[in-house]
Amino acid sequence: MPNQPLIPVNSPAVAPNYAPRIEAAPLPAHQPLTLLNLLRGLRRTWKTALAFAVLLGTMAAACIWLFLPPAKPGAFAKIYFPSAPERTHYEHPDPPLKEQTQKERILSRKMLAKVVARPEIAELVTITEKNDPVAYLAHELTIEFPPGAEIMRITLQGDHPAELPAIVNAVKDVYLAEIKSESENRRDEREARLRQMHAKAENEYKVALKIAIKKGDGVGSGDPQTVAFMQRRLQEQRDQAEIDLQFTRKELEKMNRELQTSSRKLTEPLDVNDALYDSIFQTDEEIVFFTKQRKEIDLKLTERKRLVAPDHPSIKEIEVEARNLLTKLEDRKKDLQPSLESRVRQKLNTDVSRLKIDIRDGEINEQKLAARIEKLTGEAKDLGSATLDAQGTHKTLQKLKEESDSLETALNKLMSERDAPIRAGTLEDAIVVIPNESSRKTRFAGMAFAGMAGFVFICFAFAEYRTRRIGSPDEVALGLGVPVMGTVPARPKRVSRSTSVGPAGAEQVLWEHLINESVDSARTLFLHTADANALHVVMITSAVGGEGKTSLSCQLARSLARSGRRVLLIDGDLRSPAAHMQLGMPNNTGLCELLRREIVFQTAIQPSPIAHLDFMPAGRCDSLSIQELARDGFPRLLDDVRPLYDFVLIDSCPILPVADALLMARSVDGVLLSLMCDYSQIERIQTACQKLNSIGARVFGAVVHGTKVESYGHSSRYLMPVSQA
Repeated sequence: MPNQPLIPVNSPAVAPNYAPRIEAAPLPAHQPLTLLNLLRGLRRTWKTALAFAVLLGTMAAACIWLFLPPAKPGAFAKIYFPSAPERTHYEHPDPPLKEQTQKERILSRKMLAKVVARPEIAELVTITEKNDPVAYLAHELTIEFPPGAEIMRITLQGDHPAELPAIVNAVKDVYLAEIKSESENRRDEREARLRQMHAKAENEYKVALKIAIKKGDGVGSGDPQTVAFMQRRLQEQRDQAEIDLQFTRKELEKMNRELQTSSRKLTEPLDVNDALYDSIFQTDEEIVFFTKQRKEIDLKLTERKRLVAPDHPSIKEIEVEARNLLTKLEDRKKDLQPSLESRVRQKLNTDVSRLKIDIRDGEINEQKLAARIEKLTGEAKDLGSATLDAQGTHKTLQKLKEESDSLETALNKLMSERDAPIRAGTLEDAIVVIPNESSRKTRFAGMAFAGMAGFVFICFAFAEYRTRRIGSPDEVALGLGVPVMGTVPARPKRVSRSTSVGPAGAEQVLWEHLINESVDSARTLFLHTADANALHVVMITSAVGGEGKTSLSCQLARSLARSGRRVLLIDGDLRSPAAHMQLGMPNNTGLCELLRREIVFQTAIQPSPIAHLDFMPAGRCDSLSIQELARDGFPRLLDDVRPLYDFVLIDSCPILPVADALLMARSVDGVLLSLMCDYSQIERIQTACQKLNSIGARVFGAVVHGTKVESYGHSSRYLMPVSQA
């Protein structure tokens, strides 16, 4: 039997104020894959990731150390590519050498065949033991250009260290010989071509000069240079006269327009807003004062509109002030108009007289310029007809002379740089390099360790990023939009999970008191929400198993009972009941038998050792119990027990695995979610909330388990239990 007689509990007479349904926040299915999100995911599993990284990194480094094949000895030579070779006063006669082109040139079969054809190279074992030594060299030779250096490095590795320097030096020598031969041939060909072109241009100039001298004796035109100068002088004078004529005509058009405008103003009534009036108004002190005040009022009005609403009284006051000032300005202009009209008309008459005189002078000047242009044109025509042939000959001679001089200059440059060094030279001959195996293995092992460790960390971080676990209560309130009723700290490893009766140590006592205080804090918010929203039957559930719903149900039931509320705890997890173990009570007949109508609800309720707390175990589950759960058996049970208790708490099964929790949620007043830090996943919680909302169940809050103990403080003054009275 229960602790107290089963009589109805008085309920408030006011109508329940139902809380609005809480929707899960519309978070994106996947947050952006950024470094920050990966690091946030890694913070939960960094210890495990570090252990795996060290283990796998050590294994990778050990494998590299044990199985890395020994490096072959090698030899390398260096060739210097100066960007500006010495002993060059002008441009270098050879074009710059491109790195990729030189690399392909060295590895070409044509050049490597010359290397292999050398007698001292053909007899080496490295060459004789290969079926195709040219292909071997093309594959094994390495051509490198260190960044920022004008150097090419030729490297060859092989099994016969003593022969490698000879082969590398042969490759270097053949390449430099090819570069030198090509440079000399290019310079010889260019010199021969320039000499031939210069001789041809010089001969053409001499022939043309003789012809010009003969023609100059019979034309009687005087010195060709003097005639050309005279023609240029006449052309310049004619061009200047045409420019002056165009300017004069434009000025005449402008003065005619001004004359028409002034004459029209004399015959028409004068406008106060005319530009003539404006120029006179600018000298009146009152108008200048009113204009300045108007600008200040406009600026003040603009600033005031930015600060207050358009219909503010101060706006209207400023607008009235602006209109009054504008009226004063217009009145002042009208007062000045009679005295200024005669001055304006007098000025217009003066302008008309002046414009007529200027127009007459301009027309005379136009006639003079037109006559001068006609005269200069005739003089240039007469002079040009007499000297046309002399000018053509002079231009031809000048062009031939310039071409001959240009070729002579290019030839002199080439001769001055004829002995300039080529753009490549030997920096170092080949030497044998025996690799340090210990250093090499250490380097590769370190790279393998770092690469494997980085890969492990990335895998762990990406896995956590994909799961999107809850890391703090703020992510529940801000990210999911579910109010947090309270938090329960994570159990320290040094605190025992045993529920057996016996003397407990100080750590165990402090831990149990901390749990009670955190649950009591959640109880306070729970009671406030329940009073405001008439919550009497509450289902405590989670998205999946392992999120602390059963512990929360039992702890909250104990806390409510300690506060004097009559509480009934129903173990609704029919398939995997666990509440009876938390309370230390047997799982006899209970909810399953009640759903199958084998017993009445009074028989299913068991009194607990805690005052005001009764317990209904799950009982023995079968298919018939699950079927009855989907019918009216469970709502009828709640109707029977609702009047007997202040609160009915139901520890249901998780929402996502089976439909039992959704069937129960249809009959309760609200749902309280149980979440676990670093375990509960946001996507699963969102799915659970969506399912609950789809059947009309109200999720009014959540309790987060597994928070850090440090956030509750460690002061023994507040953690030690209060002594009993």
